[in-house]
Amino acid sequence: MACGPLENPSLVSLSGQKTFESASLVKLAILVELARRFETGQCKPGDTLTFEERFRVGGSGHLQKEPAGGMYRLDELAEWAITESDNVATDMLFDYLKLDTLEPAMRALGLKQMTVQRTIFAFEEIDRGRDNLISADDLALLLGKIARKELPRSDWMLEVLQKTHRHDLLQASLPKDLKVAHKSGELTGFLHDAGILYGDPPYILVILTQGEKTDSEAFIRGLSGEIYAKGKSKP
Repeated sequence: MACGPLENPSLVSLSGQKTFESASLVKLAILVELARRFETGQCKPGDTLTFEERFRVGGSGHLQKEPAGGMYRLDELAEWAITESDNVATDMLFDYLKLDTLEPAMRALGLKQMTVQRTIFAFEEIDRGRDNLISADDLALLLGKIARKELPRSDWMLEVLQKTHRHDLLQASLPKDLKVAHKSGELTGFLHDAGILYGDPPYILVILTQGEKTDSEAFIRGLSGEIYAKGKSKP
Protein backbone atom coordinates (compact mmCIF):
# COMPACT_ATOMS: atom_id res chain seq x y z
CA MET A 1 0.00 0.00 0.00
CA ALA A 2 1.14 3.53 -0.74
CA CYS A 3 -0.66 6.75 0.09
CA GLY A 4 0.14 10.43 0.27
CA PRO A 5 -0.49 13.91 -1.08
CA LEU A 6 0.13 14.62 -4.75
CA GLU A 7 3.61 16.00 -4.09
CA ASN A 8 4.64 12.96 -2.00
CA PRO A 9 2.38 10.06 -2.98
CA SER A 10 4.38 7.41 -1.09
CA LEU A 11 4.44 9.35 2.19
CA VAL A 12 2.91 6.30 3.85
CA SER A 13 4.23 3.10 2.31
CA LEU A 14 3.60 -0.38 3.70
CA SER A 15 5.49 -3.06 1.75
CA GLY A 16 5.48 -0.46 -1.00
CA GLN A 17 8.30 -2.11 -2.93
CA LYS A 18 6.79 -5.60 -2.84
CA THR A 19 5.85 -6.76 -6.33
CA PHE A 20 2.50 -8.23 -7.30
CA GLU A 21 1.04 -9.52 -10.53
CA SER A 22 0.03 -6.33 -12.34
CA ALA A 23 -3.17 -7.72 -13.85
CA SER A 24 -4.83 -4.84 -15.72
CA LEU A 25 -2.71 -2.19 -14.02
CA VAL A 26 -0.15 -2.93 -16.74
CA LYS A 27 -2.47 -0.99 -19.05
CA LEU A 28 -1.31 2.23 -17.39
CA ALA A 29 2.05 1.76 -19.11
CA ILE A 30 0.25 1.69 -22.46
CA LEU A 31 -1.66 4.89 -21.66
CA VAL A 32 1.44 6.78 -20.54
CA GLU A 33 3.64 5.70 -23.45
CA LEU A 34 0.94 6.36 -26.03
CA ALA A 35 0.41 9.85 -24.59
CA ARG A 36 4.15 10.49 -24.90
CA ARG A 37 4.13 9.43 -28.53
CA PHE A 38 1.14 11.65 -29.26
CA GLU A 39 3.07 14.57 -27.80
CA THR A 40 6.26 13.85 -29.78
CA GLY A 41 4.37 13.37 -33.02
CA GLN A 42 5.35 9.72 -33.46
CA CYS A 43 1.66 9.02 -33.90
CA LYS A 44 -1.65 10.84 -33.74
CA PRO A 45 -4.76 10.12 -31.67
CA GLY A 46 -6.75 9.64 -34.88
CA ASP A 47 -4.40 7.08 -36.39
CA THR A 48 -6.15 3.73 -36.73
CA LEU A 49 -5.39 0.08 -36.11
CA THR A 50 -7.21 -2.86 -37.67
CA PHE A 51 -8.74 -5.51 -35.44
CA GLU A 52 -7.20 -8.74 -36.68
CA GLU A 53 -8.50 -12.11 -35.56
CA ARG A 54 -5.19 -12.85 -33.83
CA PHE A 55 -6.03 -10.18 -31.26
CA ARG A 56 -9.31 -11.77 -30.17
CA VAL A 57 -9.14 -12.70 -26.49
CA GLY A 58 -11.73 -13.05 -23.76
CA GLY A 59 -12.14 -11.37 -20.42
CA SER A 60 -13.32 -7.79 -20.14
CA GLY A 61 -14.23 -5.30 -22.84
CA HIS A 62 -16.61 -5.12 -25.78
CA LEU A 63 -14.23 -5.56 -28.72
CA GLN A 64 -14.08 -9.33 -28.27
CA LYS A 65 -17.65 -9.46 -29.63
CA GLU A 66 -16.92 -7.35 -32.70
CA PRO A 67 -16.04 -8.79 -36.11
CA ALA A 68 -12.44 -8.72 -37.24
CA GLY A 69 -11.59 -6.08 -39.82
CA GLY A 70 -12.86 -3.06 -37.92
CA MET A 71 -10.61 -0.02 -37.72
CA TYR A 72 -10.26 1.87 -34.47
CA ARG A 73 -8.52 5.07 -33.42
CA LEU A 74 -5.53 4.90 -31.10
CA ASP A 75 -7.12 7.23 -28.57
CA GLU A 76 -10.35 5.23 -28.38
CA LEU A 77 -8.44 1.94 -28.03
CA ALA A 78 -6.47 3.46 -25.14
CA GLU A 79 -9.67 4.70 -23.52
CA TRP A 80 -11.32 1.29 -23.77
CA ALA A 81 -8.20 -0.41 -22.39
CA ILE A 82 -8.53 1.76 -19.28
CA THR A 83 -12.23 2.39 -18.79
CA GLU A 84 -13.50 -1.08 -19.74
CA SER A 85 -10.17 -2.85 -19.24
CA ASP A 86 -10.70 -4.10 -22.79
CA ASN A 87 -8.21 -6.90 -23.44
CA VAL A 88 -8.50 -6.84 -27.23
CA ALA A 89 -7.72 -3.11 -27.29
CA THR A 90 -4.83 -3.77 -24.92
CA ASP A 91 -3.24 -6.47 -27.07
CA MET A 92 -3.68 -4.37 -30.19
CA LEU A 93 -1.80 -1.54 -28.49
CA PHE A 94 0.85 -3.89 -27.10
CA ASP A 95 1.49 -4.98 -30.68
CA TYR A 96 1.51 -1.42 -32.03
CA LEU A 97 3.77 0.08 -29.36
CA LYS A 98 5.97 -3.04 -29.26
CA LEU A 99 5.79 -4.81 -25.93
CA ASP A 100 9.50 -4.59 -25.22
CA THR A 101 9.50 -0.76 -25.36
CA LEU A 102 7.18 -0.31 -22.40
CA GLU A 103 9.33 -1.50 -19.51
CA PRO A 104 12.27 0.75 -20.54
CA ALA A 105 9.81 3.64 -20.86
CA MET A 106 8.65 3.08 -17.29
CA ARG A 107 12.23 2.81 -16.04
CA ALA A 108 12.95 6.18 -17.66
CA LEU A 109 10.17 7.66 -15.51
CA GLY A 110 11.75 6.29 -12.33
CA LEU A 111 9.64 3.16 -11.79
CA LYS A 112 11.95 0.56 -10.26
CA GLN A 113 9.88 -2.62 -9.87
CA MET A 114 7.42 -2.52 -12.77
CA THR A 115 7.93 -5.14 -15.48
CA VAL A 116 6.04 -5.38 -18.79
CA GLN A 117 6.97 -8.66 -20.42
CA ARG A 118 3.86 -10.46 -21.67
CA THR A 119 0.50 -9.82 -23.27
CA ILE A 120 -2.63 -10.21 -21.15
CA PHE A 121 -3.32 -13.93 -21.63
CA ALA A 122 0.23 -15.13 -22.37
CA PHE A 123 0.43 -16.99 -19.06
CA GLU A 124 2.90 -19.45 -20.58
CA GLU A 125 5.46 -16.64 -20.50
CA ILE A 126 5.43 -16.74 -16.70
CA ASP A 127 7.04 -20.19 -16.81
CA ARG A 128 9.76 -18.65 -18.97
CA GLY A 129 10.45 -16.02 -16.33
CA ARG A 130 8.64 -13.22 -18.18
CA ASP A 131 5.81 -11.52 -16.33
CA ASN A 132 4.02 -8.24 -15.65
CA LEU A 133 4.71 -7.05 -12.11
CA ILE A 134 4.08 -3.83 -10.21
CA SER A 135 4.65 -2.32 -6.77
CA ALA A 136 2.57 0.18 -4.84
CA ASP A 137 5.42 2.69 -4.72
CA ASP A 138 5.85 2.52 -8.50
CA LEU A 139 2.17 3.13 -9.11
CA ALA A 140 2.07 6.00 -6.63
CA LEU A 141 5.05 7.58 -8.38
CA LEU A 142 3.40 7.25 -11.79
CA LEU A 143 0.02 8.55 -10.65
CA GLY A 144 1.72 11.44 -8.88
CA LYS A 145 3.40 12.50 -12.11
CA ILE A 146 0.07 12.35 -13.94
CA ALA A 147 -1.78 14.19 -11.17
CA ARG A 148 0.82 16.97 -11.08
CA LYS A 149 0.63 17.11 -14.89
CA GLU A 150 4.33 16.43 -15.32
CA LEU A 151 3.82 13.91 -18.13
CA PRO A 152 2.79 14.60 -21.74
CA ARG A 153 -0.97 14.77 -22.28
CA SER A 154 -1.66 14.43 -18.54
CA ASP A 155 -5.01 16.21 -18.94
CA TRP A 156 -6.10 13.57 -21.46
CA MET A 157 -4.92 10.73 -19.23
CA LEU A 158 -6.76 12.18 -16.22
CA GLU A 159 -9.92 12.48 -18.27
CA VAL A 160 -9.64 8.84 -19.32
CA LEU A 161 -8.92 7.62 -15.78
CA GLN A 162 -11.99 9.43 -14.47
CA LYS A 163 -14.17 7.40 -16.86
CA THR A 164 -13.17 4.01 -15.44
CA HIS A 165 -16.30 1.89 -15.13
CA ARG A 166 -15.47 0.01 -11.95
CA HIS A 167 -16.44 1.86 -8.77
CA ASP A 168 -16.76 -0.89 -6.14
CA LEU A 169 -13.27 -0.82 -4.61
CA LEU A 170 -11.51 2.44 -3.64
CA GLN A 171 -14.72 4.39 -4.13
CA ALA A 172 -17.15 2.05 -2.40
CA SER A 173 -16.93 3.78 1.00
CA LEU A 174 -16.43 7.30 -0.32
CA PRO A 175 -18.93 10.05 -1.15
CA LYS A 176 -20.56 9.42 -4.51
CA ASP A 177 -19.65 12.89 -5.77
CA LEU A 178 -15.93 12.60 -4.96
CA LYS A 179 -13.93 12.83 -8.17
CA VAL A 180 -11.59 9.87 -8.64
CA ALA A 181 -9.17 9.05 -11.47
CA HIS A 182 -8.15 5.42 -11.12
CA LYS A 183 -7.46 1.99 -12.58
CA SER A 184 -8.21 -1.37 -11.02
CA GLY A 185 -6.75 -4.75 -11.82
CA GLU A 186 -7.93 -8.28 -11.16
CA LEU A 187 -6.43 -11.70 -11.79
CA THR A 188 -7.13 -14.95 -9.99
CA GLY A 189 -5.73 -14.44 -6.50
CA PHE A 190 -4.99 -10.73 -7.00
CA LEU A 191 -7.14 -7.61 -6.72
CA HIS A 192 -5.85 -4.04 -6.93
CA ASP A 193 -7.02 -0.46 -7.21
CA ALA A 194 -4.88 2.65 -7.62
CA GLY A 195 -6.10 6.17 -7.98
CA ILE A 196 -6.00 9.92 -7.53
CA LEU A 197 -8.75 10.94 -5.11
CA TYR A 198 -9.74 14.57 -5.23
CA GLY A 199 -10.51 15.13 -1.58
CA ASP A 200 -9.53 18.24 0.34
CA PRO A 201 -6.63 18.04 -0.23
CA PRO A 202 -6.28 15.58 -3.12
CA TYR A 203 -4.28 12.44 -2.43
CA ILE A 204 -3.08 9.26 -4.08
CA LEU A 205 -3.94 5.80 -2.81
CA VAL A 206 -2.65 2.47 -4.14
CA ILE A 207 -3.81 -0.81 -2.61
CA LEU A 208 -2.48 -4.08 -4.00
CA THR A 209 -3.77 -7.36 -2.56
CA GLN A 210 -3.23 -11.09 -2.90
CA GLY A 211 -5.73 -13.57 -1.50
CA GLU A 212 -9.39 -14.50 -1.65
CA LYS A 213 -11.43 -12.06 -3.70
CA THR A 214 -14.06 -11.37 -1.04
CA ASP A 215 -11.38 -10.68 1.57
CA SER A 216 -9.48 -8.39 -0.81
CA GLU A 217 -12.62 -6.48 -1.72
CA ALA A 218 -13.45 -5.88 1.94
CA PHE A 219 -9.87 -4.87 2.71
CA ILE A 220 -9.64 -2.33 -0.14
CA ARG A 221 -13.04 -0.82 0.62
CA GLY A 222 -12.41 -0.64 4.35
CA LEU A 223 -8.90 0.81 4.13
CA SER A 224 -9.92 3.41 1.56
CA GLY A 225 -12.83 4.49 3.72
CA GLU A 226 -10.65 4.74 6.82
CA ILE A 227 -8.02 6.84 5.06
CA TYR A 228 -10.64 9.22 3.71
CA ALA A 229 -12.32 9.55 7.11
CA LYS A 230 -8.99 10.29 8.83
CA GLY A 231 -8.24 12.96 6.25
CA LYS A 232 -11.60 14.58 6.84
CA SER A 233 -11.13 14.58 10.61
CA LYS A 234 -7.88 16.55 10.50
CA PRO A 235 -8.27 20.24 11.49
